[in-house]
Amino acid sequence: MVLAMTDAALRASCPRKPLAETLGAWQRWGTTETSAVKTEKPMNFPYQQTQALLLEYLRANPTGQYVGVVGGVVALAVSKGLYTAQPGFNPGDGRTMLDRRDRDDVHELVRQLLWQALVKGILVFGMDEHNAHWPFYRLTGYGEHVVENLSPQPYDPTGFMADFNAKNPGAEPVIVDYMTEALRAFNHDCPKAASVMSGAASEKAVLLLCEQFHQAMIDPAKKAQFEKDTERWTISSKYRALKDRLDLMVTAKKLTGDLRDIVSSDLPGCFDLVRRQRNAAGHPELVADHQPDTVFLNLRVMTEYIRRIYLLIDYFRSNAADW
Repeated sequence: MVLAMTDAALRASCPRKPLAETLGAWQRWGTTETSAVKTEKPMNFPYQQTQALLLEYLRANPTGQYVGVVGGVVALAVSKGLYTAQPGFNPGDGRTMLDRRDRDDVHELVRQLLWQALVKGILVFGMDEHNAHWPFYRLTGYGEHVVENLSPQPYDPTGFMADFNAKNPGAEPVIVDYMTEALRAFNHDCPKAASVMSGAASEKAVLLLCEQFHQAMIDPAKKAQFEKDTERWTISSKYRALKDRLDLMVTAKKLTGDLRDIVSSDLPGCFDLVRRQRNAAGHPELVADHQPDTVFLNLRVMTEYIRRIYLLIDYFRSNAADW
């Protein structure tokens, strides 16, 4: 019955989730909610990057089979400068580009990612009635919708920043500069520097929101108290003072719909995520293993995170901050 559904019906059966639920939905794919599937991640093929490469490959190849996916993912990694092909490889088979030490791990990682895509409803195993089982696959209507709407990835800095600027046309130049530096650092194998730069972009956006919120306050007593509570220079103290008052506006139903979701879920989730990584990278006393895969995941969130902060900034440009 399911296989007989049209693409339109499949898309209709997967309605758009509320704003707070959609933020980072694909960034979370393969982490906590798929922890039942585990693998030793090959160093040369970090999990999140390989997942993004897989989706990019599936966009161009909606049907095929497992060995073709492995070769295609490796070829994409080579074409983007993420992996160095081995001498004497066969241009028609990306698998021959792999170092022998990576072969088993990459094959297994791609196999597990395909199974996770099956669980997510992105594809089914079997290409047609003549090749109806594994190792063949075919995208579902929902899967076609997913891959058609992929955003540029951090390993494509030009495309990523074009998408960032298109979705954040009013972003302060300093935020754009920090993001550009973050991507440059990430793509030159400097994950700690990338975390510091993306953290600086986040902090600048929050500071701008604080300033606009302060300007929008109409009650002199509340405004004076807010000034007192934000006197300290630390971003954490300023953020707490702002967040407490935004929460009061949500409680008073002054912020509803998407803005309520941003305040209740998106803002705290992303601010804490990015800030923890920035602190771990930028404070010598916080010794941490800084995984490039985690940095990649965080960078993917930044475009939408900054956009949602600016939705709040724009709101307070024409509405009072009161509760």
